[in-house]
Amino acid sequence: AAGILGIEDLLDRKPKALSGGQRQRVAVGRAIVRQPKVFLFDEPLSNLDAKMRVQMRAEITKLHQRLQATMIYVTHDQIEALTLADRIAVMRRLEIQQLGSPGEIYHRPANLFVAGFVGSPRMNFIDGRLEPAADGFAFVTGDRRLPLEGYDFRRRPEAGAPVTLGIRPEHLAPEGDGACRLEGLAVEMIEPMGADSLVWCGDGRLSLGVRMPGERPVALGAPLPLGISPRQLSLFAQEDGARL
Repeated sequence: AAGILGIEDLLDRKPKALSGGQRQRVAVGRAIVRQPKVFLFDEPLSNLDAKMRVQMRAEITKLHQRLQATMIYVTHDQIEALTLADRIAVMRRLEIQQLGSPGEIYHRPANLFVAGFVGSPRMNFIDGRLEPAADGFAFVTGDRRLPLEGYDFRRRPEAGAPVTLGIRPEHLAPEGDGACRLEGLAVEMIEPMGADSLVWCGDGRLSLGVRMPGERPVALGAPLPLGISPRQLSLFAQEDGARL
């Protein structure tokens, strides 16, 4: 257990001689050696530095695979939840908002809270309404109209209903590639993030974050038409925030 947790050189120390992060690893080790059927981890990595958190996430995953024990893991870190979990329960005010696999939580959030809480950079939201179209419905915001052919509705919406459209930054295609297009947007700000950049574009009324490769040249003020696939959208009723 000490070898798994990287604390072999600490075994001759008293608890008072350990740092907060080292004490957390000792606590995990005490749970491991008991070989329980169920583990309860309550933010076990919160006092560790970034490098150790990454290492410990990998070790906990390996531990779960080896022990085949149920692990209930409480965390406010969505990266930990998405990388460690088989199933995630997103909670708000003591109520479960959604229970599902990491893929379901990320790609098909059940409501506006889950959509805004899970994902970094966060999901873009645009307020508008639904209008009838030849192929079903279209999303209308201001003078823009986006066809929704191919969107998988959970329930049949009402025409004219106020809705919020959600789209993740990595699902916005620069140069307008996609089933529908957003024109008239210009680059307002660029946030380099290493391998990627978060490019903010807008028109004074609408502001959207777009995830792009970091080496791709982008100029401030340059036009940036965007393409969207309806299959990558999320639509939420403004009345109760539930996914449509």
